Amino acid sequence: MGNDKKLKILDAECYSCKEVIVPVDEKKEEEGKQVYSCPNCGTEFFIEKTIVFEAEEDEIVTYH
Repeated sequence: MGNDKKLKILDAECYSCKEVIVPVDEKKEEEGKQVYSCPNCGTEFFIEKTIVFEAEEDEIVTYH
């Protein structure tokens, strides 16, 4: 859990135009957070690190 490898951002929802986009890394930080921008409308924003897990197979439920 102590591994702080940089995660690749696949997609995000723009807070301004509400489109699902691949954010542009602005190569700068504000308040210690990486700044990204929307390629559609240009809005700059921070991305909270959220990982969404999608199972490849149906979940098998076992009762013990």
